[in-house]
Amino acid sequence: MKPELKWCRRCNLPVFTSYCPSCREKSLPLNISPPYDPRPAVQGDVELIKKLLKEKLGVKDYGKVLVEPILLNRIYHLDSVDEVVVGGERGFVLEYDCVERDFIIKPWGSVAGLIAEEKLGYYAELKDDYPKGSCLSRADIIGGNLPEGEAYVPFVAEKTFGVLYLTADKVFVEETWARESIEFPEKRNIAEIFEYLSSRVESLKEKAIKIIEKYCFKGGLKPIVNFSGGKDSTVTLSIACEAGICEAVTSNTGLEFAESLEYSRRIGAKIGAEVHEVVADWSLFEKIFRRHGPPARDNRWCTLVLKILPLNEFLAKKYPLTDVVSITGQRKYESPKRARAGYFAKSSTPGRVKYIASPILDWTTLDVYAYLYLNKIEVNPLYSRGLVRIGCFMCPTMHSVDFKKIEEFYRERYIWWVNKLKKYCREKNIDLKWVDYGLWRWLYKYPPHAWQTARRIGLNLTKVAEKNIKEIAALIVSEKTAAIVFRSKPSSSFKNILTVLKVKTKGNMISYRKCSGVLAGSKIELRGPQKELLEFLKKIAQAYGMANYCIACKACVQVCYSKSISFRGRSLLIDLSKCSTCGNCARICPIAGILERKTEAYLKHLKPTVESS
Repeated sequence: MKPELKWCRRCNLPVFTSYCPSCREKSLPLNISPPYDPRPAVQGDVELIKKLLKEKLGVKDYGKVLVEPILLNRIYHLDSVDEVVVGGERGFVLEYDCVERDFIIKPWGSVAGLIAEEKLGYYAELKDDYPKGSCLSRADIIGGNLPEGEAYVPFVAEKTFGVLYLTADKVFVEETWARESIEFPEKRNIAEIFEYLSSRVESLKEKAIKIIEKYCFKGGLKPIVNFSGGKDSTVTLSIACEAGICEAVTSNTGLEFAESLEYSRRIGAKIGAEVHEVVADWSLFEKIFRRHGPPARDNRWCTLVLKILPLNEFLAKKYPLTDVVSITGQRKYESPKRARAGYFAKSSTPGRVKYIASPILDWTTLDVYAYLYLNKIEVNPLYSRGLVRIGCFMCPTMHSVDFKKIEEFYRERYIWWVNKLKKYCREKNIDLKWVDYGLWRWLYKYPPHAWQTARRIGLNLTKVAEKNIKEIAALIVSEKTAAIVFRSKPSSSFKNILTVLKVKTKGNMISYRKCSGVLAGSKIELRGPQKELLEFLKKIAQAYGMANYCIACKACVQVCYSKSISFRGRSLLIDLSKCSTCGNCARICPIAGILERKTEAYLKHLKPTVESS
């Protein structure tokens, strides 16, 4: 995704065109990382930056280096890294080290040059101009004011300036820039920025209303706003009400911040919307957690259980004969997947919500905050505490630094969640470091920074994965054969569920496309082309999960339009004479999804070559 937001360095204003509309000066890129979507720094952010400037960089004159507006750009592919934008360019990189439990601040660009040139804090003078990546010695530093211990320090040389990384015995050149005169524009407070964006925001609002009118008033569809109390859904609710849609749903999962629920009720009423609060069945979450472990970024069964299932039940009762279009606050800057979805898309999740409309898809975070400011709509107070996203307080998509903040202001609930995770670890004999350093947030798709953290703390993630996948005793896949062994024999409904998933069954023989297999107790042996074998394995895992670990949530009944699914006590029954084999039941079943993902995790991690690769 290309960044749309630029900056006029003369006017110190955000610009979305090649030239500044005010002074006609050429606008410049912000020089920040994807998603190129900075947010306004709140008071707590600014106080933290000032504290780190003093303690880590020796800077006391904040006014020269913290030129308002101060923005923060969260780098989502890393953990707890924000780029600090000052005067329209990246000035610092702020990182929270979850191992050391401490913050790291790295000066950048013109700010680094200014600190070194004007001797505003710690700095170094080098005897020569060295390229980026050079490893120097202390003898190459001919002057300056150096801190004790490891640190990032601005330097100045004859033709360059940059940043050094100092250790006890080495000096690394982190980054360099050509030496030039450094000037920052006059500061502007964030309210001035919002006022400046008023005409753009008005244009975006008109476009959003047209999107709603185009897609959400189609014959037979019931439009309803998905309202979470976050900034994006608050803007969406306000615009939808202006377009004539004043009905919304909000989820009470049992894991929301109390302040967020109160905000949703109060602001929804103030905007003029009828907000239905849909309450989740918490017992379902407990059942799945105890047996299958916590939700994770790559195993988000929590969304199905706590949001989608109760929402489907609510909509089925309130609008039994109507398909629903959900109007959301999704924005393309949040993820590539959301960017690809477009303004209107078919829902991939079975249920009453057939379509998803995203009227503020093109909005930046600054646009969203500007809209709230200009329309005098109160912002959720949780943002003022420094949180980037508002939702469940223990959401695995949050970063380590977010949990640090939650530990400070929501301590009782934070401790409850950590104790819950640690109890699970003790039952599964998993090292508690998995919890202490936030690695529970992934089931198996660990990003590079998570592997790095695991190495630093001496945690074997492959062993953790093995203990997390107790449902599968063994799984072997070769080029043309596969065998999976479950902990127990598949239950009586297993074959019928396979049939629903378009797997043919005859006695103990099963087949799918070009693959065939044999059921032998808890072991299933398969033959066929490897690509289709892997797909076959996933279907078997889904069916086994539905048959053997059913929690009777009855999500499958909600989405079975042929009415072929029923329950006798806790036993799942399928009438194959009625079944259309649409597969909705498996797509909505949280356990089917968990077993499918654990099969993928087994294939990925429980191989001797995986960890070294």
